[in-house]
Amino acid sequence: MSNQRIPRYAHAVVLVMAFAVVVLFFSTVIMFDIRDSKAVLLASVMSGIPSVALGYVWPGGFWCWGVGVSSGLSLFFGFVFTAFLFHGELQWAPMIDAVTVVILASIGSFLGQRLSCRSRENLVEE
Repeated sequence: MSNQRIPRYAHAVVLVMAFAVVVLFFSTVIMFDIRDSKAVLLASVMSGIPSVALGYVWPGGFWCWGVGVSSGLSLFFGFVFTAFLFHGELQWAPMIDAVTVVILASIGSFLGQRLSCRSRENLVEE
């Protein structure tokens, strides 16, 4: 863990990134007509990249950045799951997709934190 303090505006940055990820995801899905598991892969990549960047810049919150950035997409997949429930169909795929996106984004922010710690250790050694 890093002892670096997280600035107050960091959470606002996470919310802006979460909104941007949702907008980019839907615009890409609509533009290229992406369906099925490719959409989940796209959502994971789109939320994983900002999570790695946030984990690298502010390593103190490591996995929390992934949860924050992927929150918009996981809410969307949760709403799709709820819509299926209200129509009497039990479809687990949207909920599994939501959990997958959150886990992969959290792993991404953890990897960003590890990269940050290693690069700072290398700077100290030199």
